[in-house]
Amino acid sequence: VFRKTRRNNIYLQLISNDLNIKVPVEKSCFEEIVSPRFSILVKPNKIKDVLNLASKRRIEIGRWFDKCPPSKNIFDIDYCDFEITSLICLNIINFPCYWTLSKEELRRIKDLIIELYAKDLLQTNKNF
Repeated sequence: VFRKTRRNNIYLQLISNDLNIKVPVEKSCFEEIVSPRFSILVKPNKIKDVLNLASKRRIEIGRWFDKCPPSKNIFDIDYCDFEITSLICLNIINFPCYWTLSKEELRRIKDLIIELYAKDLLQTNKNF
């Protein structure tokens, strides 16, 4: 289960790297468990466009970070108090990469990421 999820996650990561797309969450070098979702940053005010395109392509994407996610409270700081953290969280979308995805579903996700990139809806390392 984890091996296939990890393989799907790496596949989406490679596509994003090739397109220079900004990925807000990166795997820790010692992390063994991979999240069943793959996060990408969308340009401000483009979330609705992305959600509409995904819906038309029958791809379920999530907005699990539409609020600042809970984090460890190191140094008694609430990271959600930082405006930039909240703004970034509002622009994160999540693609599924869980182990049950078929090759066809994974291909459709890849095609959607490329389409979103071509329509200039995603944050890249160049414009972030």
